[in-house]
Amino acid sequence: MKIVGDENEPSHVILEMSGEIVWKSVGGWMEGVTVRRPRIATGVTPSNQILRIDGGRVNMYNCVFDNRGSVGNCISVSGNKAGGKWEKAVIRGGSHDESGLFIEDGARVELID
Repeated sequence: MKIVGDENEPSHVILEMSGEIVWKSVGGWMEGVTVRRPRIATGVTPSNQILRIDGGRVNMYNCVFDNRGSVGNCISVSGNKAGGKWEKAVIRGGSHDESGLFIEDGARVELID
């Protein structure tokens, strides 16, 4: 699976969503996209992350994940050998009690720049 946007400016390609992306693929690529919560006040506070990597791997370059306005982690990675190599990834968490990136169960994420 590939999700490709503008490699130089991720704000040119924006995905606004109230749910979450669940990534189970053993390989994939994301480049130059912004994934965020809708800017419209809906009265409903989502309680899930934007990206949940469940045993899969995804490499990414120059992506923004913005879970502000939500309760929960922005990205969670779980499962043996799950994760990926992420370069120039910006991760903004939800509530102050949660994290931007939550890694568990033998998962590994390499963060570059």
